[in-house]
Amino acid sequence: MKKIIAIVMALVMMMAVTVPAFAADLSVKDTDSGEVTITTSTQKDTDGDGVPDTDGDWYVVTIPADTTIAWGEQATELKYSAETHLLYGKTLDVKVTSADYIMTYAPEENVALDLAFALTGDTNVNFATVTYPAAEKAISVDITEDAWNNAVVGEYSDILTFSAAVV
Repeated sequence: MKKIIAIVMALVMMMAVTVPAFAADLSVKDTDSGEVTITTSTQKDTDGDGVPDTDGDWYVVTIPADTTIAWGEQATELKYSAETHLLYGKTLDVKVTSADYIMTYAPEENVALDLAFALTGDTNVNFATVTYPAAEKAISVDITEDAWNNAVVGEYSDILTFSAAVV
């Protein structure tokens, strides 16, 4: 009796291990073919757990680090880049600006000296829906000879703002 129960239990355990297959039914009549629809998602699995957790559209704008301009240098080039993977019909606008296009130097309290400059080059760029690999662009900080000649020697500074917007 123990042998029969052991055999029955072994068969029950073997049936419990079978894995059901989840697939589309393929009815074969005169052909050996079937159709399956595949689709993509606009969601992305960034942590590898199999569950989408962020939008699939994204962009990266890489801007230069703080930059020093040599005294008397009339044109200093700065490079930035952008890579885009956006939804259909969307583009990325990148703008480079300064609040007032004047570098200032404050050698002592209540004293502020100015050095005017201009930005030229790729200061307003519209990147395509997909820009891969990253596209490199260049701007130039331009200071005229006259501005340099009339400036007190010192460390002038200003902040450039890089703005990115999906449109």
